[in-house]
Amino acid sequence: MTHWKRLLAVGLLVPGLAVAQQSTTPTATLEPAPTAGVSLSDAISSALANNPEYQQWLNNESPANMAVKSAYATFIPSASISGGFNYTGSGSSNFGGTNVVKTSSSVGSNYSIDLGWNLNGRVLYGPAQSRANLRATKEQIAAANIQLRAAVNTQYLNVLQTNARIDVVTQQVARNKVFLELAKARYQVGQATMLDVRQAEVTLGQSEVDQLVARQQNADARLQLYQLMGVTPPDGFETTVLTDSFPVVAPTYSLDSLLNTAALVNPNILAAEASAQVSKFNLSVVKSEYFPTLRASAGWNGYTQQYTGQDTLQTFPWDFTTQPFQVFAGLSLPIFDGLQRETRVSQAKATRDDATEQVRAQSLLVRSQVTSRYLAISAAYQAIAVAEANKIAAADQLRLAQDRYRLGQGTALELSDSEGAVQRADGTYVDAIYGYHKAVVALQEAVGQPFR
Repeated sequence: MTHWKRLLAVGLLVPGLAVAQQSTTPTATLEPAPTAGVSLSDAISSALANNPEYQQWLNNESPANMAVKSAYATFIPSASISGGFNYTGSGSSNFGGTNVVKTSSSVGSNYSIDLGWNLNGRVLYGPAQSRANLRATKEQIAAANIQLRAAVNTQYLNVLQTNARIDVVTQQVARNKVFLELAKARYQVGQATMLDVRQAEVTLGQSEVDQLVARQQNADARLQLYQLMGVTPPDGFETTVLTDSFPVVAPTYSLDSLLNTAALVNPNILAAEASAQVSKFNLSVVKSEYFPTLRASAGWNGYTQQYTGQDTLQTFPWDFTTQPFQVFAGLSLPIFDGLQRETRVSQAKATRDDATEQVRAQSLLVRSQVTSRYLAISAAYQAIAVAEANKIAAADQLRLAQDRYRLGQGTALELSDSEGAVQRADGTYVDAIYGYHKAVVALQEAVGQPFR
């Protein structure tokens, strides 16, 4: 089977373009991904469990949950208890213009139990405001989840793409070695010049450099994948096999359906809507400053006091003298505070209006992204066919150039150009296939959910 036919036979299964690799068992354990191979689901699971940036988003949910509980807890009276001991030395002190002389020092103790309760607009709107903030936090986490999945998916494809590019360059090196041997053989029988040999050597050297570059690009892509996974690359990560395959399937997506789905599930839109809801509650809270505040409190107090000069401290520190029970209830109504409330209301209104516009802006952005990436998928799919035809033509050109050179009718430069054209065409074909898969990932991210 010729070179281009072999590539064509496996072209629709992307991983088939990758260089065959021997699976090795690394000395360091990669968790949760297995050491023998990494699937896309392994990579995504590891990223969701270990990626540092995503973990920071997850950390935001606990405070938001606690804020909801705290908002409900404000309806419960606050309670505090305090106590202490005191000592006053002997001597004179001035009290109301009169010198008071204490011939003996004294000790004392006291306790206080207080209950307090406030009811105002901030308390009334607090639970709804906190729930809206929690919803916004969860949608932001969902958006980070989608973005991380897309990033891992894309980087997984980058590794496979650089694998395939290694295969393309490796085959080019093999062809150039044959070219060099042929040039040397023809030179020895007087059918070619030393210029042909040098041309073949230069061509081989360039392809070997391309091979080194391709391997380095593959190593970099693998390192970035493990970085997204949030784990240390295992020993031998350069040869870890990626086990998922990605067949090229003709796109059958409906733009209207994608747009409708995005409007309903895109977490960026949902987060913007939740933030707008928070800003509406904030405005209500600020407006509630015009309403009265109900305050109520109750308290129990006691004390002991005794001179230290007495033979026995009979009452200190637990035999308290109880103070009368105290209860207070009242209303307060703000009248004028230098237009500070009006300023806060104006600012809250502006924030609410900005948040409402942000929802509209996010919806327009998502709609634009979905439409653009939908069109990009169609273009990427068509590019595969064009690249495949170009690859076939380049392979045919190389065959003709090889035949001409063997017959002494072609030049070394002509053959070198044909081999370079094959390498470029094969590389373009690889890029077209992976470009299509990356376009699908980008569309999924724009919609806000996977659909394949």
